[in-house]
Amino acid sequence: TISIITDIIAFFRLFYELYYQYDLEKLKKITQFRYEIKGKIAKLKATPYELILVTRFATILEIMQNVLMAKLALNNLSN
Repeated sequence: TISIITDIIAFFRLFYELYYQYDLEKLKKITQFRYEIKGKIAKLKATPYELILVTRFATILEIMQNVLMAKLALNNLSN
């Protein structure tokens, strides 16, 4: 569980960097990283409380991915 939360924190950092400075390689990395985190969550054997915590973080990952895609789409429209 701790490794998943550590990965999620790393995802937040990548999101922040990509949000303020577009980089195609970072975009690929953050997308791949999200799939890896979701895979770890799917295989996780933990207590119910840990599962609740991790799945809520997973929901935040999805929201952040959607925000990022919307921002990138808007940037492409304005260029």
